[in-house]
Amino acid sequence: MFSSPELHPVLLYLESDRGCVSTFTENVNVFPLPSPDFILSDTAICARASTVFQDLSSIEPPQSIDMVIWSFSNGANFSGPTGEFVDGKPGSIDLSQTVISDFGCTETIDYTKVLTVWPSPTASFNTDPANPKIADPTIQILDQSQGEIVSWYYEVDPEAWYWESDPRHTFSEVGDYPIYLEVENIFGCTDNTTRIVTVDGFLVYIPNSFTPNGDGVNDVFKPSLAGVEPTVYEFFVFDRWGNEMFRSSNPELGWNGQSKNEEYFGQTAVYQYYLKVKGAGTDLE
Repeated sequence: MFSSPELHPVLLYLESDRGCVSTFTENVNVFPLPSPDFILSDTAICARASTVFQDLSSIEPPQSIDMVIWSFSNGANFSGPTGEFVDGKPGSIDLSQTVISDFGCTETIDYTKVLTVWPSPTASFNTDPANPKIADPTIQILDQSQGEIVSWYYEVDPEAWYWESDPRHTFSEVGDYPIYLEVENIFGCTDNTTRIVTVDGFLVYIPNSFTPNGDGVNDVFKPSLAGVEPTVYEFFVFDRWGNEMFRSSNPELGWNGQSKNEEYFGQTAVYQYYLKVKGAGTDLE
C-alpha cells in the first residue's frame, strides 16, 4: 500500500531454485483519493419541506472530482454536486456520500443523523353554520387542526383577522367568502388551508319613524337592505290621501320628508310606503 499520491518505483525481484536472480523495475503512478465533504442549507426541516445539499469535496490538483453520489437512510438517492432533499416522514436522516475522481478513485464516508425532520401540522377547520343566512350572519369557526398546534391565524376578508383557535365572525353582505387558516406547531412547522363560506338570503328592515329636522340624526326615511339585487328596487311614499310624496329606484336614496316636487315638507302624520326588492341570485321579491 502506498502512503502518498505520487510516482512510485516498483521493483520485481525473481530468484530461481538454483539461485539465479533477475530484477525488473516499473514506475507506478498513484493518484490521490478525494476527500468527501458537504454542507446543507438546513440541519432541521419540517416534513414536506426541503433542504439543499452542496458538495464541498476536494482532491489534490491536477485531479478533479468527477461524480458525487448521495444515499440517504430514507431510501432517497441522487448524484451530482448539489441536490434538494425532501421527506414527509419525521425522524433522523443518515447519509452516505461517495466521491469519485476523474481517474476513478473512490472514497465513501457515512454520516449519522445529519438531518432532523420535524412533523408538520395539518390545518383544518369547520364553521357553524356551514353557510349562514344574511338574516343571521354570524358563524363560529371551529378549529380541527392536528399536530401540537401553538398558534392560529385566520383571514376572513381583507379587514378581518383572528389569532385565536375558535373565533366568531359576522358578515355584513351576501357572497362567497374564502376563509384562510394558517397554523404553527411546537417545532415551528406550518400548514394552511382555505375553505369557502357562502352567505345567502336577503334582509329588509324598514324603520317605523324618522325625524327630518336637519340635526343629522335620523333625517332620512329609507329601508336598510342586505343581499338584494340593486337593479330591482322601487320605493314609494304616499300621504294619507294617496298623494305621492317620494319615489326612488336607487336603494341609496331615502325620503327627507319633502313632497315629491320639494314644494313643502310633509306634516307629522302616518304615511304609507310601497317597496319592491329582489333577493340577489334568487327569484324572490
